[in-house]
Amino acid sequence: MAKKIKLRFDPDTDDQLIGISFHKNDYLLAFGIKSALDMDLRRIPDLPVPLPNSGSNNMVPLFYYDNRDKMSTYFLISNLGSEGRLFPALRNIDYFFLINGSGDVNEMSAIIGEIKRIKYVLTAFPLDVNTIKQADLLMSYLELHLIDINRSDRE
Repeated sequence: MAKKIKLRFDPDTDDQLIGISFHKNDYLLAFGIKSALDMDLRRIPDLPVPLPNSGSNNMVPLFYYDNRDKMSTYFLISNLGSEGRLFPALRNIDYFFLINGSGDVNEMSAIIGEIKRIKYVLTAFPLDVNTIKQADLLMSYLELHLIDINRSDRE
């Protein structure tokens, strides 16, 4: 009898996620975050998220900043891609701000406060990665996408 292997998602405890409601273009939010948080967010190639029961990808806009001093990376991920919402159940969220590598709760509160002050931001609030269905897939796709980008930069 064949053994079944089950993969379980054990999210990195250092991953923090912020939901942002912002009804303008992604570059305006990225610029606002750059100014408010002094982060050099840069647009990188869109994140391809495979669509279920389809051979195509939902291409999701993606911004990236690596803070080597704090050993943290920051991602601004749109909830709306080329083929619809990344997480249809989270219609009130237009963007996700993912913080990887910083487990400081005070920093998270400060970041949310600064994001809320950005013009046209309706709200920003912390999200629990464990409660979002298929967040594990998003993290996996993001990691694979970054590997592909790094590989193509080396070539």
